[in-house]
Amino acid sequence: MNQELRKLYDEKGKIVSQMQQLGDKVKRGDKPKLDEEDRAQLRKWDEELKSISKQIEDHEILARAAAEQIVKQENEITKRELEEKKEVKFADFRGLKEAEIAERRSEVWNKAQKNGLSSLDEEERSVYNVVDRDNKIYHKWLRKGEKGLNAEERQILEARALSHVTAASGAYTIPEGFAGYIIERLKFISQINEWAMTQSTATGNDIPYPTNDDTSNVGELLAENTEAGEQDMSFGQIIAKAFVFSTKYMRVPNQLIQDNGVNLEEYIARQFALRVARIENQYFTTGSGTSQPQGYVTGATQGVVSASASAFTADELMQLEHSLDIAYRSNRNRVAWAMHDSIILEIKKLSVTTNPIKPIWIPSLSSGQPDTILGYRYFINNDMASSLTSGAKPIVLGDWDSFLIRRVNGFALQRLVELHALYNQTTFVGFSRSDSRVLQPNGLKYLEMT
Repeated sequence: MNQELRKLYDEKGKIVSQMQQLGDKVKRGDKPKLDEEDRAQLRKWDEELKSISKQIEDHEILARAAAEQIVKQENEITKRELEEKKEVKFADFRGLKEAEIAERRSEVWNKAQKNGLSSLDEEERSVYNVVDRDNKIYHKWLRKGEKGLNAEERQILEARALSHVTAASGAYTIPEGFAGYIIERLKFISQINEWAMTQSTATGNDIPYPTNDDTSNVGELLAENTEAGEQDMSFGQIIAKAFVFSTKYMRVPNQLIQDNGVNLEEYIARQFALRVARIENQYFTTGSGTSQPQGYVTGATQGVVSASASAFTADELMQLEHSLDIAYRSNRNRVAWAMHDSIILEIKKLSVTTNPIKPIWIPSLSSGQPDTILGYRYFINNDMASSLTSGAKPIVLGDWDSFLIRRVNGFALQRLVELHALYNQTTFVGFSRSDSRVLQPNGLKYLEMT
Protein backbone atom coordinates (compact mmCIF):
# COMPACT_ATOMS: atom_id res chain seq x y z
CA MET A 1 0.00 0.00 0.00
CA ASN A 2 1.49 3.36 -1.00
CA GLN A 3 1.99 6.12 1.55
CA GLU A 4 -0.81 8.35 0.27
CA LEU A 5 -3.34 5.50 0.41
CA ARG A 6 -2.23 4.59 3.92
CA LYS A 7 -2.72 8.22 4.92
CA LEU A 8 -6.31 8.16 3.62
CA TYR A 9 -7.10 5.05 5.65
CA ASP A 10 -5.57 6.69 8.73
CA GLU A 11 -7.78 9.77 8.20
CA LYS A 12 -10.81 7.52 7.83
CA GLY A 13 -9.95 5.70 11.05
CA LYS A 14 -9.55 9.01 12.89
CA ILE A 15 -13.02 10.22 11.82
CA VAL A 16 -14.62 6.88 12.75
CA SER A 17 -12.95 7.08 16.16
CA GLN A 18 -14.39 10.58 16.70
CA MET A 19 -17.85 9.31 15.75
CA GLN A 20 -17.52 6.43 18.21
CA GLN A 21 -16.39 8.77 20.99
CA LEU A 22 -19.49 10.90 20.45
CA GLY A 23 -21.64 7.78 20.52
CA ASP A 24 -19.96 6.53 23.69
CA LYS A 25 -21.02 9.70 25.52
CA VAL A 26 -24.65 8.88 24.77
CA LYS A 27 -24.25 5.20 25.65
CA ARG A 28 -22.60 6.04 29.00
CA GLY A 29 -25.26 8.62 29.81
CA ASP A 30 -22.88 11.59 29.70
CA LYS A 31 -25.29 13.07 27.14
CA PRO A 32 -29.01 12.21 27.20
CA LYS A 33 -29.22 12.34 23.40
CA LEU A 34 -27.68 13.97 20.35
CA ASP A 35 -28.40 17.68 20.01
CA GLU A 36 -28.50 19.65 16.76
CA GLU A 37 -24.81 20.51 17.00
CA ASP A 38 -23.95 16.81 17.36
CA ARG A 39 -26.11 15.89 14.38
CA ALA A 40 -24.48 18.62 12.30
CA GLN A 41 -21.06 17.27 13.26
CA LEU A 42 -22.13 13.73 12.30
CA ARG A 43 -23.27 14.98 8.89
CA LYS A 44 -19.94 16.76 8.43
CA TRP A 45 -18.00 13.61 9.33
CA ASP A 46 -20.18 11.59 7.00
CA GLU A 47 -19.37 13.90 4.07
CA GLU A 48 -15.66 13.65 4.89
CA LEU A 49 -15.91 9.85 4.95
CA LYS A 50 -17.61 9.85 1.55
CA SER A 51 -14.85 12.02 0.12
CA ILE A 52 -12.11 9.81 1.58
CA SER A 53 -13.81 6.64 0.38
CA LYS A 54 -14.02 8.11 -3.12
CA GLN A 55 -10.32 8.99 -3.06
CA ILE A 56 -9.47 5.47 -1.90
CA GLU A 57 -11.56 4.02 -4.72
CA ASP A 58 -9.79 6.30 -7.22
CA HIS A 59 -6.38 5.13 -5.99
CA GLU A 60 -7.35 1.47 -6.35
CA ILE A 61 -8.77 2.03 -9.85
CA LEU A 62 -5.61 3.87 -10.92
CA ALA A 63 -3.44 1.08 -9.51
CA ARG A 64 -5.34 -1.53 -11.52
CA ALA A 65 -5.23 0.66 -14.62
CA ALA A 66 -1.48 1.16 -14.26
CA ALA A 67 -0.90 -2.58 -14.12
CA GLU A 68 -3.10 -3.14 -17.16
CA GLN A 69 -1.43 -0.29 -19.04
CA ILE A 70 2.01 -1.91 -18.69
CA VAL A 71 0.73 -5.05 -20.38
CA LYS A 72 -1.14 -3.04 -23.00
CA GLN A 73 1.93 -0.94 -23.83
CA GLU A 74 4.04 -4.03 -24.35
CA ASN A 75 1.42 -5.51 -26.68
CA GLU A 76 1.03 -2.27 -28.62
CA ILE A 77 4.72 -1.60 -29.28
CA THR A 78 4.85 -3.73 -32.39
CA LYS A 79 1.57 -2.36 -33.75
CA ARG A 80 2.70 1.21 -33.18
CA GLU A 81 6.02 0.65 -34.90
CA LEU A 82 4.25 -0.78 -37.92
CA GLU A 83 1.85 2.14 -38.05
CA GLU A 84 4.66 4.69 -37.84
CA LYS A 85 6.39 3.09 -40.83
CA LYS A 86 3.37 3.70 -43.05
CA GLU A 87 3.46 6.68 -45.38
CA VAL A 88 1.41 9.52 -43.90
CA LYS A 89 -1.32 10.62 -46.32
CA PHE A 90 -3.87 13.36 -45.67
CA ALA A 91 -7.35 13.44 -47.21
CA ASP A 92 -8.19 16.19 -49.66
CA PHE A 93 -11.64 17.63 -48.86
CA ARG A 94 -11.70 20.11 -51.75
CA GLY A 95 -15.06 20.27 -53.49
CA LEU A 96 -16.99 18.94 -50.47
CA LYS A 97 -19.52 20.90 -48.45
CA GLU A 98 -18.95 21.60 -44.75
CA ALA A 99 -21.63 19.12 -43.74
CA GLU A 100 -20.08 16.42 -45.93
CA ILE A 101 -16.64 17.03 -44.47
CA ALA A 102 -17.97 16.92 -40.91
CA GLU A 103 -19.86 13.72 -41.66
CA ARG A 104 -16.80 12.01 -43.12
CA ARG A 105 -14.47 13.11 -40.35
CA SER A 106 -16.86 11.91 -37.67
CA GLU A 107 -17.62 8.63 -39.42
CA VAL A 108 -13.95 7.66 -39.78
CA TRP A 109 -12.96 8.86 -36.32
CA ASN A 110 -15.74 6.87 -34.63
CA LYS A 111 -14.85 3.77 -36.64
CA ALA A 112 -11.21 4.05 -35.56
CA GLN A 113 -12.16 4.53 -31.91
CA LYS A 114 -14.48 1.53 -31.99
CA ASN A 115 -12.52 -0.97 -34.12
CA GLY A 116 -8.93 0.32 -34.12
CA LEU A 117 -6.75 1.78 -36.87
CA SER A 118 -6.31 -1.60 -38.50
CA SER A 119 -9.99 -1.51 -39.50
CA LEU A 120 -9.46 1.55 -41.76
CA ASP A 121 -8.73 1.27 -45.45
CA GLU A 122 -6.22 3.57 -47.16
CA GLU A 123 -8.73 6.35 -47.90
CA GLU A 124 -10.20 6.22 -44.39
CA ARG A 125 -6.72 6.31 -42.88
CA SER A 126 -5.99 9.53 -44.80
CA VAL A 127 -9.15 11.08 -43.31
CA TYR A 128 -8.16 9.88 -39.84
CA ASN A 129 -4.73 11.44 -40.27
CA VAL A 130 -6.37 14.84 -40.88
CA VAL A 131 -8.48 14.58 -37.73
CA ASP A 132 -5.54 13.31 -35.68
CA ARG A 133 -3.29 16.09 -36.99
CA ASP A 134 -5.88 18.74 -36.13
CA ASN A 135 -6.27 17.37 -32.60
CA LYS A 136 -2.51 17.35 -32.03
CA ILE A 137 -2.18 20.93 -33.25
CA TYR A 138 -5.01 22.02 -31.01
CA HIS A 139 -3.54 20.39 -27.91
CA LYS A 140 -0.12 21.84 -28.77
CA TRP A 141 -1.77 25.27 -28.90
CA LEU A 142 -3.31 24.61 -25.45
CA ARG A 143 0.14 23.85 -23.98
CA LYS A 144 2.28 26.44 -25.75
CA GLY A 145 -0.08 29.07 -27.13
CA GLU A 146 -0.08 30.48 -30.66
CA LYS A 147 3.63 31.33 -30.50
CA GLY A 148 4.39 27.64 -30.10
CA LEU A 149 2.90 26.86 -33.52
CA ASN A 150 4.56 27.19 -36.90
CA ALA A 151 2.87 29.03 -39.77
CA GLU A 152 1.23 25.92 -41.21
CA GLU A 153 -0.10 24.84 -37.81
CA ARG A 154 -1.53 28.32 -37.13
CA GLN A 155 -3.31 28.28 -40.48
CA ILE A 156 -4.85 24.86 -39.75
CA LEU A 157 -5.93 25.92 -36.25
CA GLU A 158 -7.58 29.10 -37.52
CA ALA A 159 -9.51 27.08 -40.10
CA ARG A 160 -10.78 24.74 -37.42
CA ALA A 161 -11.69 27.53 -34.97
CA LEU A 162 -14.49 29.18 -37.00
CA SER A 163 -17.78 29.41 -35.08
CA HIS A 164 -21.32 30.09 -36.27
CA VAL A 165 -23.40 29.25 -33.19
CA THR A 166 -24.20 30.98 -29.92
CA ALA A 167 -22.01 30.26 -26.91
CA ALA A 168 -24.69 28.73 -24.72
CA SER A 169 -25.65 26.30 -27.49
CA GLY A 170 -22.13 25.04 -27.96
CA ALA A 171 -19.61 27.61 -29.16
CA TYR A 172 -17.77 27.23 -25.86
CA THR A 173 -16.58 23.85 -27.15
CA ILE A 174 -14.72 25.41 -30.10
CA PRO A 175 -10.94 25.71 -29.61
CA GLU A 176 -10.76 29.52 -29.62
CA GLY A 177 -10.21 30.37 -25.96
CA PHE A 178 -11.40 26.97 -24.75
CA ALA A 179 -9.59 24.74 -22.27
CA GLY A 180 -10.08 21.49 -24.16
CA TYR A 181 -12.63 19.71 -22.02
CA ILE A 182 -16.24 20.02 -20.92
CA ILE A 183 -17.03 20.45 -17.25
CA GLU A 184 -19.83 17.97 -16.60
CA ARG A 185 -22.38 18.28 -13.85
CA LEU A 186 -22.47 14.73 -12.54
CA LYS A 187 -25.32 13.14 -10.67
CA PHE A 188 -24.92 9.79 -9.00
CA ILE A 189 -27.37 7.19 -10.28
CA SER A 190 -26.98 3.74 -8.80
CA GLN A 191 -24.76 0.69 -8.42
CA ILE A 192 -27.52 -1.82 -9.16
CA ASN A 193 -25.86 -2.92 -12.41
CA GLU A 194 -22.87 -4.14 -10.39
CA TRP A 195 -25.09 -6.42 -8.27
CA ALA A 196 -28.04 -7.62 -10.33
CA MET A 197 -27.83 -10.78 -12.40
CA THR A 198 -27.51 -9.43 -15.95
CA GLN A 199 -28.13 -11.05 -19.31
CA SER A 200 -27.36 -9.51 -22.68
CA THR A 201 -29.01 -10.82 -25.83
CA ALA A 202 -28.63 -10.07 -29.52
CA THR A 203 -32.38 -10.01 -30.13
CA GLY A 204 -35.34 -8.66 -28.16
CA ASN A 205 -37.64 -11.69 -28.15
CA ASP A 206 -39.34 -12.59 -24.85
CA ILE A 207 -37.27 -14.84 -22.61
CA PRO A 208 -39.20 -17.12 -20.22
CA TYR A 209 -37.59 -18.00 -16.89
CA PRO A 210 -39.15 -21.05 -15.19
CA THR A 211 -39.85 -20.64 -11.47
CA ASN A 212 -40.61 -23.08 -8.70
CA ASP A 213 -41.30 -22.86 -4.96
CA ASP A 214 -41.12 -26.31 -3.39
CA THR A 215 -40.12 -25.09 0.06
CA SER A 216 -43.44 -26.10 1.66
CA ASN A 217 -43.10 -29.73 0.55
CA VAL A 218 -41.22 -32.28 2.62
CA GLY A 219 -40.32 -35.89 2.19
CA GLU A 220 -41.72 -38.71 4.29
CA LEU A 221 -40.71 -41.52 6.60
CA LEU A 222 -41.81 -44.89 5.27
CA ALA A 223 -42.46 -48.13 7.09
CA GLU A 224 -41.05 -51.30 5.59
CA ASN A 225 -42.81 -52.45 2.39
CA THR A 226 -44.86 -49.22 2.20
CA GLU A 227 -45.47 -47.43 -1.07
CA ALA A 228 -44.05 -43.93 -1.37
CA GLY A 229 -46.50 -41.05 -1.60
CA GLU A 230 -46.88 -38.76 -4.59
CA GLN A 231 -46.18 -35.01 -4.58
CA ASP A 232 -45.89 -32.99 -7.78
CA MET A 233 -44.00 -29.75 -8.20
CA SER A 234 -45.74 -26.59 -9.32
CA PHE A 235 -43.87 -24.54 -11.92
CA GLY A 236 -44.47 -21.03 -13.16
CA GLN A 237 -42.56 -18.64 -15.36
CA ILE A 238 -41.41 -15.06 -15.48
CA ILE A 239 -41.12 -13.37 -18.87
CA ALA A 240 -38.23 -10.96 -19.50
CA LYS A 241 -39.21 -8.49 -22.20
CA ALA A 242 -37.36 -5.72 -24.03
CA PHE A 243 -38.82 -2.30 -23.30
CA VAL A 244 -37.51 0.64 -25.33
CA PHE A 245 -35.93 3.62 -23.60
CA SER A 246 -35.01 6.86 -25.39
CA THR A 247 -32.65 9.72 -24.64
CA LYS A 248 -34.95 12.20 -26.45
CA TYR A 249 -33.32 13.71 -29.51
CA MET A 250 -31.03 16.72 -29.82
CA ARG A 251 -30.18 18.79 -32.88
CA VAL A 252 -26.59 20.01 -33.30
CA PRO A 253 -25.44 22.57 -35.93
CA ASN A 254 -23.02 20.99 -38.38
CA GLN A 255 -20.67 23.96 -37.97
CA LEU A 256 -20.33 23.08 -34.30
CA ILE A 257 -19.66 19.42 -35.08
CA GLN A 258 -16.91 20.40 -37.50
CA ASP A 259 -15.32 23.13 -35.40
CA ASN A 260 -15.43 21.82 -31.83
CA GLY A 261 -12.17 20.77 -30.22
CA VAL A 262 -13.36 18.22 -27.66
CA ASN A 263 -14.66 15.28 -29.74
CA LEU A 264 -18.20 16.55 -29.22
CA GLU A 265 -19.88 13.46 -30.63
CA GLU A 266 -18.12 11.19 -28.16
CA TYR A 267 -19.23 13.49 -25.36
CA ILE A 268 -22.84 13.44 -26.58
CA ALA A 269 -22.75 9.65 -26.70
CA ARG A 270 -21.50 9.49 -23.10
CA GLN A 271 -24.10 11.94 -21.83
CA PHE A 272 -26.91 10.24 -23.73
CA ALA A 273 -25.89 6.91 -22.23
CA LEU A 274 -26.21 8.52 -18.79
CA ARG A 275 -29.67 9.86 -19.71
CA VAL A 276 -30.83 6.34 -20.50
CA ALA A 277 -29.16 4.97 -17.36
CA ARG A 278 -31.13 7.42 -15.22
CA ILE A 279 -34.53 6.50 -16.64
CA GLU A 280 -33.72 2.78 -16.63
CA ASN A 281 -32.66 2.92 -13.01
CA GLN A 282 -35.97 4.48 -11.98
CA TYR A 283 -37.88 1.57 -13.47
CA PHE A 284 -35.36 -1.04 -12.28
CA THR A 285 -36.02 0.30 -8.77
CA THR A 286 -39.77 0.94 -8.55
CA GLY A 287 -41.27 -0.10 -11.91
CA SER A 288 -44.67 -1.78 -11.62
CA GLY A 289 -43.86 -4.73 -13.89
CA THR A 290 -46.99 -4.09 -15.97
CA SER A 291 -46.12 -2.66 -19.42
CA GLN A 292 -42.78 -1.64 -17.88
CA PRO A 293 -39.88 -3.26 -16.02
CA GLN A 294 -40.46 -4.59 -12.53
CA GLY A 295 -38.39 -2.79 -9.91
CA TYR A 296 -36.77 -4.77 -7.13
CA VAL A 297 -38.52 -2.68 -4.47
CA THR A 298 -41.85 -3.55 -6.12
CA GLY A 299 -41.09 -7.24 -6.51
CA ALA A 300 -39.45 -7.88 -3.13
CA THR A 301 -41.38 -9.24 -0.15
CA GLN A 302 -41.97 -7.52 3.15
CA GLY A 303 -39.44 -8.39 5.81
CA VAL A 304 -40.09 -5.94 8.66
CA VAL A 305 -42.50 -3.10 9.41
CA SER A 306 -40.97 -0.40 11.60
CA ALA A 307 -42.64 0.54 14.87
CA SER A 308 -42.24 4.23 14.04
CA ALA A 309 -43.21 6.04 10.83
CA SER A 310 -40.17 8.31 11.05
CA ALA A 311 -37.34 6.08 12.33
CA PHE A 312 -36.08 2.53 12.38
CA THR A 313 -34.04 0.81 15.08
CA ALA A 314 -30.98 -1.40 15.19
CA ASP A 315 -33.21 -4.28 16.31
CA GLU A 316 -35.40 -3.81 13.22
CA LEU A 317 -32.37 -3.97 10.95
CA MET A 318 -31.42 -7.26 12.57
CA GLN A 319 -35.00 -8.49 12.16
CA LEU A 320 -34.82 -7.59 8.49
CA GLU A 321 -31.56 -9.52 8.19
CA HIS A 322 -33.16 -12.64 9.67
CA SER A 323 -36.36 -12.27 7.63
CA LEU A 324 -34.15 -13.25 4.68
CA ASP A 325 -33.91 -17.03 4.74
CA ILE A 326 -30.48 -18.35 5.65
CA ALA A 327 -30.39 -20.19 2.32
CA TYR A 328 -30.10 -16.77 0.69
CA ARG A 329 -27.99 -15.14 3.41
CA SER A 330 -25.34 -17.83 3.09
CA ASN A 331 -24.50 -16.59 -0.42
CA ARG A 332 -22.50 -13.77 1.15
CA ASN A 333 -20.72 -12.72 -2.06
CA ARG A 334 -24.10 -11.82 -3.55
CA VAL A 335 -25.98 -10.52 -0.49
CA ALA A 336 -26.09 -6.75 -0.01
CA TRP A 337 -28.21 -3.93 1.32
CA ALA A 338 -29.63 -1.29 -1.03
CA MET A 339 -30.74 2.19 0.02
CA HIS A 340 -30.61 5.91 -0.71
CA ASP A 341 -27.47 7.76 0.37
CA SER A 342 -29.40 9.69 3.04
CA ILE A 343 -30.55 6.42 4.64
CA ILE A 344 -26.93 5.31 5.03
CA LEU A 345 -26.43 8.37 7.22
CA GLU A 346 -29.35 7.29 9.44
CA ILE A 347 -27.68 3.89 9.88
CA LYS A 348 -24.36 5.52 10.75
CA LYS A 349 -26.12 7.56 13.43
CA LEU A 350 -27.60 4.36 14.86
CA SER A 351 -24.20 2.74 14.83
CA VAL A 352 -22.62 5.40 17.03
CA THR A 353 -25.54 6.10 19.39
CA THR A 354 -26.95 2.63 20.19
CA ASN A 355 -25.47 -0.42 21.81
CA PRO A 356 -26.78 -3.35 19.74
CA ILE A 357 -25.85 -6.98 20.19
CA LYS A 358 -23.41 -6.66 17.32
CA PRO A 359 -22.01 -3.64 15.42
CA ILE A 360 -24.21 -2.15 12.70
CA TRP A 361 -22.12 -0.05 10.31
CA ILE A 362 -18.50 -1.19 10.14
CA PRO A 363 -16.15 1.04 8.11
CA SER A 364 -13.25 -0.49 6.23
CA LEU A 365 -9.82 0.62 7.36
CA SER A 366 -7.78 -1.52 4.98
CA SER A 367 -7.38 -1.71 1.22
CA GLY A 368 -9.67 -4.08 -0.64
CA GLN A 369 -12.20 -4.41 2.20
CA PRO A 370 -15.61 -2.70 1.78
CA ASP A 371 -17.65 -0.94 4.44
CA THR A 372 -20.42 -3.22 5.76
CA ILE A 373 -23.75 -3.14 7.59
CA LEU A 374 -24.21 -6.04 10.00
CA GLY A 375 -21.42 -7.78 8.10
CA TYR A 376 -22.98 -7.41 4.63
CA ARG A 377 -21.87 -5.05 1.89
CA TYR A 378 -24.20 -2.32 0.68
CA PHE A 379 -24.73 -0.16 -2.37
CA ILE A 380 -26.37 3.19 -2.98
CA ASN A 381 -29.41 3.71 -5.20
CA ASN A 382 -30.69 7.27 -5.08
CA ASP A 383 -33.97 6.32 -6.75
CA MET A 384 -35.01 4.57 -3.54
CA ALA A 385 -36.91 6.39 -0.78
CA SER A 386 -34.79 9.21 0.60
CA SER A 387 -36.84 10.00 3.71
CA LEU A 388 -38.50 8.04 6.49
CA THR A 389 -42.24 8.51 6.01
CA SER A 390 -45.24 6.25 6.45
CA GLY A 391 -45.44 3.56 3.76
CA ALA A 392 -41.91 4.17 2.45
CA LYS A 393 -39.63 1.20 1.72
CA PRO A 394 -36.20 2.71 2.33
CA ILE A 395 -34.10 -0.46 2.74
CA VAL A 396 -33.84 -3.74 0.81
CA LEU A 397 -31.62 -6.66 1.77
CA GLY A 398 -31.23 -9.64 -0.48
CA ASP A 399 -29.37 -12.11 -2.63
CA TRP A 400 -29.08 -10.17 -5.89
CA ASP A 401 -29.03 -13.30 -7.99
CA SER A 402 -32.79 -13.03 -7.36
CA PHE A 403 -33.00 -9.89 -9.51
CA LEU A 404 -32.53 -9.95 -13.29
CA ILE A 405 -31.61 -7.11 -15.64
CA ARG A 406 -31.98 -8.08 -19.29
CA ARG A 407 -30.43 -5.95 -22.05
CA VAL A 408 -30.57 -6.14 -25.84
CA ASN A 409 -27.38 -5.15 -27.69
CA GLY A 410 -26.48 -2.41 -25.21
CA PHE A 411 -26.97 1.32 -25.86
CA ALA A 412 -27.25 2.54 -29.46
CA LEU A 413 -26.63 6.14 -30.52
CA GLN A 414 -28.12 7.17 -33.86
CA ARG A 415 -26.72 10.01 -35.94
CA LEU A 416 -29.40 11.34 -38.30
CA VAL A 417 -27.91 13.51 -41.03
CA GLU A 418 -30.99 14.01 -43.21
CA LEU A 419 -33.74 14.62 -40.62
CA HIS A 420 -32.93 18.32 -40.14
CA ALA A 421 -30.62 18.79 -43.12
CA LEU A 422 -32.50 21.90 -44.28
CA TYR A 423 -31.37 23.55 -41.06
CA ASN A 424 -27.79 22.30 -41.62
CA GLN A 425 -28.14 20.28 -38.43
CA THR A 426 -27.35 16.73 -37.42
CA THR A 427 -29.75 15.03 -35.04
CA PHE A 428 -28.61 12.68 -32.28
CA VAL A 429 -30.85 10.26 -30.43
CA GLY A 430 -30.10 7.19 -28.35
CA PHE A 431 -32.08 4.06 -27.61
CA SER A 432 -31.75 1.05 -25.35
CA ARG A 433 -33.89 -2.03 -24.88
CA SER A 434 -34.01 -3.61 -21.46
CA ASP A 435 -36.16 -5.12 -18.73
CA SER A 436 -35.85 -6.09 -15.09
CA ARG A 437 -37.64 -8.78 -13.10
CA VAL A 438 -37.52 -10.19 -9.58
CA LEU A 439 -36.98 -13.91 -10.12
CA GLN A 440 -37.27 -14.95 -6.48
CA PRO A 441 -39.36 -12.54 -4.35
CA ASN A 442 -38.29 -14.32 -1.15
CA GLY A 443 -34.67 -13.59 -2.06
CA LEU A 444 -35.21 -9.84 -1.52
CA LYS A 445 -36.70 -8.38 1.67
CA TYR A 446 -37.64 -4.79 2.39
CA LEU A 447 -38.16 -2.73 5.52
CA GLU A 448 -41.41 -0.74 5.37
CA MET A 449 -42.16 2.30 7.50
CA THR A 450 -45.41 1.87 9.46
